Amino acid sequence: MHIRHLTLLLASALVTTLAVAAVNLAVDPLQLFHGSAHPYYTTDSRMQSAGLIRSQEFDTAFIGTSIALYVRPSSIDLTLGGKSIKLAAPGMTSPEQRFVLETAISTRHPKRVIWMMDDFAFRSAEDVDTLDYLPADLYRLNPKGVAGYLLDLTMLRDSLGIAARRFQDLDMTMTQLTWIGVLRFTEDNLDNLNTVHSAFVSNRYRRDLAWKSFRHNRDNPARLRLRYNQAKVEQQFRHDAIDFIRAHPDVDFTIIFPPYSILNFIALREILPRDYAVFFRINSYMLRQLAALPNVDLSIFEQLKRSLTISTNMRTFGTTRRRSTNSFFGACGMEFTGSTGKSRTSSSTRYGNRSKPIALTVRGEH
Repeated sequence: MHIRHLTLLLASALVTTLAVAAVNLAVDPLQLFHGSAHPYYTTDSRMQSAGLIRSQEFDTAFIGTSIALYVRPSSIDLTLGGKSIKLAAPGMTSPEQRFVLETAISTRHPKRVIWMMDDFAFRSAEDVDTLDYLPADLYRLNPKGVAGYLLDLTMLRDSLGIAARRFQDLDMTMTQLTWIGVLRFTEDNLDNLNTVHSAFVSNRYRRDLAWKSFRHNRDNPARLRLRYNQAKVEQQFRHDAIDFIRAHPDVDFTIIFPPYSILNFIALREILPRDYAVFFRINSYMLRQLAALPNVDLSIFEQLKRSLTISTNMRTFGTTRRRSTNSFFGACGMEFTGSTGKSRTSSSTRYGNRSKPIALTVRGEH
């Protein structure tokens, strides 16, 4: 009798497990195994990027941290041509960025990588397999990652929610469930994923708030203190950036830098001059190392021009004019001519004139 009950229990568990896997495979929220006629995307960028790499066709991979999330892939496509994919995530460390880029390059073989590079990202040397918030096995799509994906009960809930949205009577209910966080796959427009609404931009990025933040930093210097070691940052930079770029000579890397408010650096210089000196030395070192690579194109943001202000419905990430760019590089003992001067002819032919300034726009929704 006990054996019969045990057999029924095991059979029920097996059927339930197979049913969960079958539903997740059929809907496939991340589109790891097949496409979808009506896809939805999650704002969990670390998880979603694993699916985007497998499901999207692209020749340009764009990666960075929080600011990079604001950029729409269509803006990159319009400015530079080609088809891009955004693989950015908030607080993304350099080991994460290298791992995600490695997966993208080995899977889809993009011709170009646009890398919004931040010195703070190189503070960490953690192994990606130790990070609970990064599903590394999902990127690898190994047995552990596949099993975890297909048998995930939270993913089952998302699968059922996506399936239910195909019924008009249930669509509003499912939408409301996404608003309260029950369902994670909220966005049906990939270009809008993790971008910001124009109202948010106009309310959060104003002159008075910028000065308020500056005064707050001035009164609380601990917020500005650099909590990393210069030697370790440079070592991690060589490993995760320089060595990685050298390992992919057939990929063109366009390096851009986050357009942080100039007030942050003014505050750092006035309040913590030693930290400012460390910051400047690290960035000078990064620029010199990057400029020596033949498949790297450098684009430096001008942080004092209107192109970096945030208006009601647009934020422009623009590069500097040549004079101001030369002054920046000149401080680092370098001369800027619009590109590294070592770019291959094939790169210029493929994407047009590489010395042309790159402007990435972030348009708010209306």
